[in-house]
Amino acid sequence: MGESDGERRSSPDGGGTKEGEKRKGGEAPDSSRSPHSPGGSVLSPARIAQLEELARQPDIYDQLVKALAPSIWELDDVKRGVLCMLFGGNSRRVKRGTEERRRRRARAGGGDFAEEDEEDDDAEEEEQASSGGEYSKLAKRGDINILLCGDPGTSKSQLLGYVHKLSPRGVYTSGKGSSAVGLTASIVRDPETRDLVLESGALVLSDLGICCIDEFDKMSDTTRAILHEAMEQQTVSIAKAGIIATLNARTAILASANPVESRYNPRLSVVENIKLPPTLLSRFDLIYLILDNPDVESDRRLAKHLVGLYYETPDVVEPPLDHDLLRDYVSYARDRIHPELSDLASRELIAAYLDMRRMGSGSSGGAPGAPSSGNRTISATPRQLESLVRLSESLARMRYSRVVSRDDVREAVRLMRVATQAAATDPRTGRIDMDMIATGRSKREREEGETLRVHLKELLGERRGKRMAVADIKKQLAEVGNLRDVGNDDLAEALRGMEGDGAVQFNERAQTVFVRAGVTN
Repeated sequence: MGESDGERRSSPDGGGTKEGEKRKGGEAPDSSRSPHSPGGSVLSPARIAQLEELARQPDIYDQLVKALAPSIWELDDVKRGVLCMLFGGNSRRVKRGTEERRRRRARAGGGDFAEEDEEDDDAEEEEQASSGGEYSKLAKRGDINILLCGDPGTSKSQLLGYVHKLSPRGVYTSGKGSSAVGLTASIVRDPETRDLVLESGALVLSDLGICCIDEFDKMSDTTRAILHEAMEQQTVSIAKAGIIATLNARTAILASANPVESRYNPRLSVVENIKLPPTLLSRFDLIYLILDNPDVESDRRLAKHLVGLYYETPDVVEPPLDHDLLRDYVSYARDRIHPELSDLASRELIAAYLDMRRMGSGSSGGAPGAPSSGNRTISATPRQLESLVRLSESLARMRYSRVVSRDDVREAVRLMRVATQAAATDPRTGRIDMDMIATGRSKREREEGETLRVHLKELLGERRGKRMAVADIKKQLAEVGNLRDVGNDDLAEALRGMEGDGAVQFNERAQTVFVRAGVTN
């Protein structure tokens, strides 16, 4: 069978089809119907008027925060980040010319709720598709990925469950019980035709929605490897049993993870606490640390809130927006509101990014004689800038605004600092270092590793052609003042690096090192 058969089987509504399959408009289905509403239900004019009137309220942002998971106490900044994920930013995978026409409309004005004349656009794009027109594949995702990490009993799973119920195309799964094929697609034999077909997994089923993954830290390495492509390219590539397909996985991922020792250790980095590969951590736009810190006043308010839920006190249980209204509000925004960056917002984004980069200045802290990598840490990367753009667009969507304002950018920067940069703070220096998430090691750890390699070369260079015990090497390194606390893992890593360079032969089982003649000081 051909690959198209598997793709058609993968999702009845086109969510799992290839990018090349035609869809009118190149972005979303019929503009009068939200792809995120159950069954593609049409919103009535009265409902749309109610939603737009609600968006005009000056405190709509706070109302949305209170309406999201009202039974969960506080965690307001976490809820704000999750709201940004629900609304999402602008996807850049559109047909050629669509984005430019939208920019021209934004510059022309017309108010926040001016109806866009998209019939001509649809006709033009349909004609372009029928004549073999090319897609402008701007690989810039609009979906926001969030990781919740922290102590048990901090409502992480409860928040995931609420988001799953709120998102009509949401899928909830557990990392412990998920396999690679369960996330992507499995091959089964059709009982009628006896052909091999693809059955969609969680990522494909949640296309244009949200995939909630609980117990993210308990996933196998093979399963987690699947997420690298899905989180950045938003596709899932399949090559099994003669079926070669690329399935859409345009989904936002909301994941929760527990520390390896059940309790979060503030003396360790986030990478050391949850043992996730840095290449995967860096793909999350926001990383929230939800810690259970004992505090009398906070504990009293939490206990009062929980007891109030059992008493069913109206002002505690009833949110400002009911569930269906919140669902329609999000769906309409994602389907019809496509905010663009204004000149002021663009300049604010550039200035904020430069300020975040300047936060990495500081002293080197390296040992004398060791090659220095400079006196700056990486406090922001281009990925953080792209995340700021997505967050700013989602904040504008919450107001049903077609233009991103400077206030949206400032709130996006605040959310970034509250979340990801807090998780990227080096517990030993107190300085923000994004390399802790990108590479798993802070600048100070890299400098200490380089210092260790320098002293190892000096020590072993005097013993060419001889064999030494690792314990003796560690003992002699302890004579150097700043190398008294060299860990066994750090020493083994340095020796493996020298073995890769051909300088030594490291026998980890016997814990011995043979120094080759080629080692130099």
